[in-house]
Amino acid sequence: MIAGVLLWTGSRWEPPQLESTRASFVSSPAQEVPALAADEFLRSTLDAARKGDVAAYISSFGGALRQRLQHDVEQRGNAAFAADLRRVARARKGHALYAPEHDGPRAYVIMVESIYLDRNERQAHRLEQAGGNWLIQNDATDLRFVPGLVEPS
Repeated sequence: MIAGVLLWTGSRWEPPQLESTRASFVSSPAQEVPALAADEFLRSTLDAARKGDVAAYISSFGGALRQRLQHDVEQRGNAAFAADLRRVARARKGHALYAPEHDGPRAYVIMVESIYLDRNERQAHRLEQAGGNWLIQNDATDLRFVPGLVEPS
């Protein structure tokens, strides 16, 4: 489980420095949630993973996925988990976030393509806003391919 989540977590790519914090991603319940806020939230999660910030990284997830990650941290220890986040970040050469797709009230799916030396991977991440905070509710590897050898479908 952790390997699948870790595959998309880190990068040598430096996100633009945002003046805002996670609190800026909060909107009132009456407002339609902007896709840009979901995109920024996912970028901040990737940045937390790159830095090895376990608390910020895990706080980005909800439901069963968060529970599995917390269990992994408890079993392996905070330092080992942080080291894995940073290791995977170093292995990834870059990533691209596709345009958020609306997926119901206060929810978006964002596809992330991660670029490694020997392959690319695409994962879909479903983000939901609940209680004023964004949470990644699930993620799944959609496609793994080696550029030039296997074309994505």
